[in-house]
Amino acid sequence: VWFVDLADAQTADAMANAVASALSLGPPTGDDNSTDRVGYALNSRRRMLVILDNVEQALLAACEVITTWRQRAPQIAFLVTSRERLRLPDEVVVDLPPLDPEDAVDLFVDRARKTRPDYTPDDAERDDISEIVRQLEGLPLAIELAAARMGVLTPAGLLQRLTRRFQLLGNVRRGTTGRQATLWGAIEWSWDLLSAEEQAAMRQCAVFRGGFSLDALEAVVALDGAWAPDVVQGLRDKSLLRSWSPLELPSELRFGFYESIREFADRMLDDHGGKRELRDRHAQWCAENLLPVAEQVHTPDGLKRRKLLELEADNLLAAAHHSLEMSEREVSQRILLALEPVLALRGAGGEYRELLSRAIEAGGGETVLMARLLRVRGQLDRTRGRATEAQGDLTQAYELAQRAGPRRVRSRRVGVTRKAPPACRRGGG
Repeated sequence: VWFVDLADAQTADAMANAVASALSLGPPTGDDNSTDRVGYALNSRRRMLVILDNVEQALLAACEVITTWRQRAPQIAFLVTSRERLRLPDEVVVDLPPLDPEDAVDLFVDRARKTRPDYTPDDAERDDISEIVRQLEGLPLAIELAAARMGVLTPAGLLQRLTRRFQLLGNVRRGTTGRQATLWGAIEWSWDLLSAEEQAAMRQCAVFRGGFSLDALEAVVALDGAWAPDVVQGLRDKSLLRSWSPLELPSELRFGFYESIREFADRMLDDHGGKRELRDRHAQWCAENLLPVAEQVHTPDGLKRRKLLELEADNLLAAAHHSLEMSEREVSQRILLALEPVLALRGAGGEYRELLSRAIEAGGGETVLMARLLRVRGQLDRTRGRATEAQGDLTQAYELAQRAGPRRVRSRRVGVTRKAPPACRRGGG
């Protein structure tokens, strides 16, 4: 087994010379082609494994070189590490997932002991470490950089400062390259390898929270003529975008960033501009596409629709905050109503009631939308034992619904009822 670090190799000749040096093949002579020379030298060897580490900075050259070597020496196996797949015909790709929680905690403690050799976390500290590695999403480099701060911070102190992750996880190690010394540098290394179209898409995808579908990306992100599947494939192949099928909806395919990458992309968006317009499109998409889903949660296909809303809950909350800040009254009302089935599963959260109150106080919009908002807030208050407030909201909701017309009063969309008059309860009148 031979290991070759190609982090500084930018050309085919540089890669060939690095392999020649690692395998002690000697310097090139005359006009020998470096790639061919190494290929023939490999062919003279018995079966072996050559590990080529860090090839993404010159991917096309790497593909050319490896293809030639595979032809010259078919008995040689190559294991290539890269942030982008090679897309060669006989390539087998193995994605390296984040660490599982137990291994992530063990890595943190091991690296912390390089700073504090006698460090043994107690139960409370271990709980804090578990939360740290959870928020860092099991990414080994981020965990190592966080653990390097243990010389001056406790796990609780680290946890408090994770909101400034790029500042916290930077400039703590010497003797490493920029892309390994800081979390920002690691992400920036991959960013610099993107095409202009991929950078534009990555910036804009930062508007999504908790993942997104390809349809959502096509509706919200301005691709300037690029085809969405190509852009998504490019970001996915470069290990910046991840994809998964939710257990709740295995037929759905979702995309999203790790939070550190999403925050990096968001800062790139701040520098580039256009954030307000992007967030407007995101909120509009949520209002137009997710409220109809919420209105059908009581249909035979309702369970699937409720699960879809659960997947989009973070997007809905982000869009609700933005539309309220921008005084987009009707958009915010529709988004908040789309959140109702999700909050029914999560419980009556204080944040949701606060958003409802802001939308109600802002007024405006369709009368029936306002009636529905009052009904939802009234039902939340009723479940929390606030009978007086609930009665006021429900009464006002009914009165607004009456103004919208008799059909609206009977609609399940409003959901407000009154006791029937005595004559009706007896079957007469």
